[in-house]
Amino acid sequence: MTGFVQPSIRMDLEDIDDGFDAMKRRARDLRSVWRKFEPIAKQDQKETARLAEGPDKQKWEPLARTTASKRLRRRQASARRNRKRVPKRVTKKPLGRLPRQAQFRFNRDTFLARSRVKWSGIHQDGGVAGKGARIPARTHVYFSDDSLERLRDMLAEHVARAF
Repeated sequence: MTGFVQPSIRMDLEDIDDGFDAMKRRARDLRSVWRKFEPIAKQDQKETARLAEGPDKQKWEPLARTTASKRLRRRQASARRNRKRVPKRVTKKPLGRLPRQAQFRFNRDTFLARSRVKWSGIHQDGGVAGKGARIPARTHVYFSDDSLERLRDMLAEHVARAF
């Protein structure tokens, strides 16, 4: 007797479906990941200011001579008023404290970085300000490739932990 036997297999995929549902639920609330990522993002902003370069690894343009001399005169006058050591040259930080003013907010599914300083947009994108002063773009609120890679790993671990 020659005949074909067709095997039948019954699989219970309910556990797998439950695992995927749990991963989906976990992916909808990422606040714990954002809390862990916030110090990394803050450190990233400090590093950006220290290196004085944008996301394309291009160094920021230096301060204009007029801006540098104005800052120096202001600091010297302040030092004299406060009886402190008078600086002989201006610091080389084109944005001053601006990169450290980054503010991070998050909710269940969004992480937002922005500057607390109202006029920071002109430094971020560049353009003409005030009485015609040309300000070059000095991109300072962004995430580096390294921090984004760390975030990707954190997100993957967070979602996969549900399974």
